[in-house]
Amino acid sequence: MKPGTYTSGHASCKLRYSQAVPAHLRGRLLELTRLHTPEQHRGKGHATKLIEKITRYADCDRITLLLMPKPYGESALGVSELCEFYARFGFTELQVQPVLLLVRQWQTTKTTSLPRQGSDSSGQRAFTDLAVF
Repeated sequence: MKPGTYTSGHASCKLRYSQAVPAHLRGRLLELTRLHTPEQHRGKGHATKLIEKITRYADCDRITLLLMPKPYGESALGVSELCEFYARFGFTELQVQPVLLLVRQWQTTKTTSLPRQGSDSSGQRAFTDLAVF
């Protein structure tokens, strides 16, 4: 799993190396940022599918995920609702101050095979069920 923009359906997010941790730890830790689903497509499970796929790939690659839940937009969920949403995927509170951080350690999974990754016609890295740009 590498840094980049990930999409599934109408949801997208970015994964990047976190500046919140020392450089020697960044290879096994990615920060999830900018999870977004356009308003007209919210409540249909697009973000849920995307996070499920990202956590599945993170488990297989033994990647720890970190995020700072931040509401944005007029119809955004509040911080407590965002924490509840991410808790469904195994994220737990790492710290509250100076900024709220949630973390998800990679987990051993029974499924070790994932869809093969390849390149689309533009040469961008893509998965059969998860697009990465």
